[in-house]
Amino acid sequence: MVPIIGQRGFAALYNRSLSASHAEHPFLETVRQGALLPVDYAALQAVLTQKSNGQGQAAINAMLQNFYEHLSYLIGESFTERLLRPILDTHYIGIAPQKAPHDPA
Repeated sequence: MVPIIGQRGFAALYNRSLSASHAEHPFLETVRQGALLPVDYAALQAVLTQKSNGQGQAAINAMLQNFYEHLSYLIGESFTERLLRPILDTHYIGIAPQKAPHDPA
């Protein structure tokens, strides 16, 4: 995704997703960092390991949902869905992957 939106663009979306998700999951606020810095996944992992599996999964789902929505706004829902399909296939985040036009129903 970085080749499409750049390192700073990805960092900005990551931070925006954290920011949008922290109201429901306040512990995510401790992970936030400057939007122009490289993304620090270790900080997110450290915070999530201190939470129950349910709390951690709910926070990740919220972040992915927010990331999807923000990226969709920038590049369109169809392109976003294609880029994030591997994540959508492994994590349920309330977004049903769209079927390609040639897929049987």
